[in-house]
Amino acid sequence: MKKKALLSSILVIALCLCLIAGGTFALFTDSHELDVAVTAGKVDLTAEYDTASMLTWSSLYHTEKDARTDGLFDNTGTAKFVTDDNGEYTIVEIDRMTPGDVAKFKIDVENLSNVNVQYRVRMISLAGEHEVDLTEALTITAYIDGMNYPVTGTENASVWRFIDANQPIEDIWVTIAFRNTPMDLSDLSVGNPDNKYQEAQAKMAFFVEAVQGNAQTFNMVTEEEGQAALMDPATGYLANSIHNGEGATIPVTEMPVSGGAATFSNITLDSSKSTESTVLWAVGDSTVVLADHANVIAPTEPYVDPDGYVYNTYAYAAMLGEDETATLIVDETASITARGSEAVAIFAQGGTFNLVLNGRGLINIDPGAVGLGFSNSTVHIFVDSREAMNEYRAMMETINATVYWYIDGTAV
Repeated sequence: MKKKALLSSILVIALCLCLIAGGTFALFTDSHELDVAVTAGKVDLTAEYDTASMLTWSSLYHTEKDARTDGLFDNTGTAKFVTDDNGEYTIVEIDRMTPGDVAKFKIDVENLSNVNVQYRVRMISLAGEHEVDLTEALTITAYIDGMNYPVTGTENASVWRFIDANQPIEDIWVTIAFRNTPMDLSDLSVGNPDNKYQEAQAKMAFFVEAVQGNAQTFNMVTEEEGQAALMDPATGYLANSIHNGEGATIPVTEMPVSGGAATFSNITLDSSKSTESTVLWAVGDSTVVLADHANVIAPTEPYVDPDGYVYNTYAYAAMLGEDETATLIVDETASITARGSEAVAIFAQGGTFNLVLNGRGLINIDPGAVGLGFSNSTVHIFVDSREAMNEYRAMMETINATVYWYIDGTAV
């Protein structure tokens, strides 16, 4: 009996200990409340005409330094601001414009955004009452941040410009010129009684547009104005980071790329008839992306200097300093073409060059041309298959260059 009682006592104690041990997991608890506050950013630009800014002159006899401030042209035409039904100055009215006449006015823009933004000026032509749209004969430019950008056409826009949050935007000047060199000489020739632009009308609207700074933006490019739209006239370099050519084929000469990134989409840069030696010329640190259906065609004929020395021609060439790096990315739908015996599709000299080829058959070369040429450069080439590596390696020539190959990101 005593043994049974002792055993029973031990079991009870053990059970109590188990209960105590099991309860210790809930003895100590704690929690902290962490609040999250989210506030959306604001993209906010205001724009209005400066009604005291109108300048007029005739490019046949004068320049802008001779501009008038009374809104009159030499041939009695006028350019002025008029009020809309609400009594606000929102309309520019140009009357009796003749070839050679130029009107220039200012748009005041205020940046009230509390985030970084991109902005541009866009113009659209509104259907006039006359059967001929006078916009066809006008050259329209927007002067933004010290550069002139063409917005000529029935719908076009300047390039997108980047600006930090709350930073002021310089005044935008718009110039409208009636071309005195006609596209078709029969239209504006002296003594032509059937000049189709007589009494023609143009109505247009200007918009100052803004998006958040990290938005993907595309610039509008037309075949007629393509080179001017792609180039920064002040520096000669690419004017903006992204270009959507809307399928246009643009005849180009040398197009330098200096710093930053340039992405070409749905456009053909054709230098086959150019006397220059290079289409895309990367100077210093830069990244160029040939995206959706972008094509670059190198000059067909070699460049010959005044002394008779024959130079290669290039679709893309990176001329780099010792510590500089350039990157070229070619999408699977894009292509680079080297035509002629002295042509090179992709060339890099000096520094470090990164080449990403997203597919096979992206480099097209004529017999005798070179697909990949590298000189005194460290080169990293990224492909997606061994077959692609073998294809591109077969068209490569090097001089004192070190080349590393990567398949799906892995060194081989």
